[in-house]
Amino acid sequence: MSDTAALPTKSFIDQLLPPSWPQIALAAAILALLALAAISLDQLWPAVWQDGYWSIILTAPTVIIYILIVSHVMVPFQANAVNSLRRISSLEDAAVDQLIQQTEAHERKWAVPALALGFAFGFIATSPWSNGDRFSWLMWYLALVNGLMFALIALVIQTSLASSRLTSHLQQQPLDFDIFYTAPFLPIGLHSLISALAFIGGSTIVIFFSAIGRQGLILVDLILHGILILITLLIFFLPMRQTHRVLRDAKLEEQRKLRRQLAAAYRRLEQMTLEEKQEDILNFATEVNLWQGYEERLKSVPTWPFNAGILRTLFASILLPILVTLGQRLLAFLLVELGIH
Repeated sequence: MSDTAALPTKSFIDQLLPPSWPQIALAAAILALLALAAISLDQLWPAVWQDGYWSIILTAPTVIIYILIVSHVMVPFQANAVNSLRRISSLEDAAVDQLIQQTEAHERKWAVPALALGFAFGFIATSPWSNGDRFSWLMWYLALVNGLMFALIALVIQTSLASSRLTSHLQQQPLDFDIFYTAPFLPIGLHSLISALAFIGGSTIVIFFSAIGRQGLILVDLILHGILILITLLIFFLPMRQTHRVLRDAKLEEQRKLRRQLAAAYRRLEQMTLEEKQEDILNFATEVNLWQGYEERLKSVPTWPFNAGILRTLFASILLPILVTLGQRLLAFLLVELGIH
């Protein structure tokens, strides 16, 4: 199938608020102005710098802007994955378009509940009303931005599941591809890589702000990084399960055909041996060598839609949160040694 009729594949974030660069800049400016206003109304400027409150104030707004930027960047990768599958799908373009529309309808159906649940969680977890008898503008600002942050996180999770469902449905349809040419599936691996990198980036931001001023590595840090690595690997591999099944089944079918060919060839050898056909036996040896070469080539066919470069990028990026933590703790130690608090 061609991809000339491909629909633009956008995340629901793009449909809700198309995150063009000017709009992202405007969102950042609004969040910054609200933070400045809340700090000024509470007269907390000395505490912000002396007590390190600035790291708490900046965490949620930074993550919000990061999510908007990532949603802007990831759209082409999802579109490339869908269009690549469209090219090898046996479905008509209209049927593929219908699948895309059904996925987007499902996305819209669950977007509002995801936003509401995420916002409620972030807002309630901050509990701006639990500040004693003193009203705090900053606490209500933090409740607002924490609610927005968790709302966007919930929406990202929901849209990621919808995107994975779409590519999975497309791969459950009849596909026309050569097992020795798996390039049409590579965009799925790239999309999974970008999703994993996006998660690592968000985690690194949170770690950066939360580790300000802390010294030394503790057991909690090691457990946290272990959990982050596990989640990163799950984000990378889980969306590719259907692709792995498709490639694995195609490879197994080709191996079954090969075994049948070799079995038939050896049965012919038995007959040729009985009939003492030396020339045919020599031809048989050549044929078997060709089939064995084919078998070796078949063994090297990958059943996952990624290459060595994608894996190197993934495993190198996994080290980023660890390096940030080590850098933070080293800087804190040096500042203490120098008498700078």
